[in-house]
Amino acid sequence: MVDTAEQARAIVDAVRYALPSDFDKRLVVAMIETVDAIDNLDEMLKVDGIDVFFIGPGDLSQNMGYPPAPPFGEPRPEAVMEKVAVAVDKIRAAGKITGTLATADELPHWWAFHHSFSIPVIQCLDTKHTAWGSSPTRTEAAEFLRHRPF
Repeated sequence: MVDTAEQARAIVDAVRYALPSDFDKRLVVAMIETVDAIDNLDEMLKVDGIDVFFIGPGDLSQNMGYPPAPPFGEPRPEAVMEKVAVAVDKIRAAGKITGTLATADELPHWWAFHHSFSIPVIQCLDTKHTAWGSSPTRTEAAEFLRHRPF
């Protein structure tokens, strides 16, 4: 979980320090799970080295005072969906890759909201991983996600 640009830089620095020769083979994902993180996204999006900004709707729900998941068959609170949409808009406007978890019932909402929104990123990576036949490099995974027509 990352809430500030300072934390985002620390994450990138830690990965670069731990894996200096293999950094390009790593996909760095920032988990956006709080209202503070969404409020600070403009500054976090300027941090070089974060490949994906993944919004955790369950943790965000809890941070906003809602249960982490809606009761089965019920929609996620509209306030949470709107906050996720704000984050998606900011991330996409910055030319970055975004993703979130979504229930089958939420997919039509996200398709209507933004046809090229990658839902969920984990599924996309798994699909590409299978297509590659081996683990993708950080650069390959980022390029795949950037041009995936969702």
